[in-house]
Amino acid sequence: MANILIVDDEKRMRHLLSIMLSRRGYHVDQAGDGVEALEMIKAAPFDMIITDIKMPRMDGVELLKKIMEMEIPYPVIFITAFATVESAVEAMQQGAVDYIIKPFEEARILLTVERTLGLSRIMAENMNLKREIQKDIVYAAEKMIKVMDLAAMVAGTDAAVMITGESGTGKELLSRHIHNLSPRRKERFVTLNCAAISPNLVESELFGHEKGSFTGAVQKSLGKFEYADKGTLFLDELGDLSLEAQARLLRALQEKKIQRVGGNAEIPVDIRFICATNQSLSEHVKKGKFR
Repeated sequence: MANILIVDDEKRMRHLLSIMLSRRGYHVDQAGDGVEALEMIKAAPFDMIITDIKMPRMDGVELLKKIMEMEIPYPVIFITAFATVESAVEAMQQGAVDYIIKPFEEARILLTVERTLGLSRIMAENMNLKREIQKDIVYAAEKMIKVMDLAAMVAGTDAAVMITGESGTGKELLSRHIHNLSPRRKERFVTLNCAAISPNLVESELFGHEKGSFTGAVQKSLGKFEYADKGTLFLDELGDLSLEAQARLLRALQEKKIQRVGGNAEIPVDIRFICATNQSLSEHVKKGKFR
């Protein structure tokens, strides 16, 4: 059965919640404030945390921030007095799953717990999938060890990364690994295969387009740049981009702004770029095919 941690400086409230949940077969632990709760969370896994907001030493909002920084951010529910609902809503925007107002009904508590445990299972499955993805990079060669060390080092920065190698050598897998190790890991990882789209549509795919900007543009469309904002954009087969598209891409990289096709407004973007190719870009540069 699920393990639930109740955090509240009122012993009576902790006891009441423990009785409600224990009757349903849940395993319940208690903490008197955020500091005590954080120590318990680090020592043993929980499926969810139910916490009050106002507590001594460390309040519920600060506890939530600490939990969200962990590798597995446990789902958090706030229990709050009516006067602090605004604080609870603000906390939900920072990552809390739900909040319950005191005094509360047992049915409301149980329904919220059941729904949140469903979310907890999804979060655990996603983390397991992430670990499996990272396990897929199997290596033993000294050169690959150096590659993985370099990937780990560059992951913590916002530097653009170029990955070269033959088709089938795992360039996208390595790019995902870098993203998952980076400060942007909670944001989107967006991919675009530059060789798989029509040259006439490359700029629309990258930067989006305005309604009526070309035949078939019946509505405004966001490009990969805007969709990947705050996250990572992986451009595969970069060497297949036309010189015109390369020029616009270079400008976007330098200025961190884009213009949709058919538009005039400059749109700021915050993106980490990872690119890959199976071609010799140095040879392309010599031949005037790459900027």
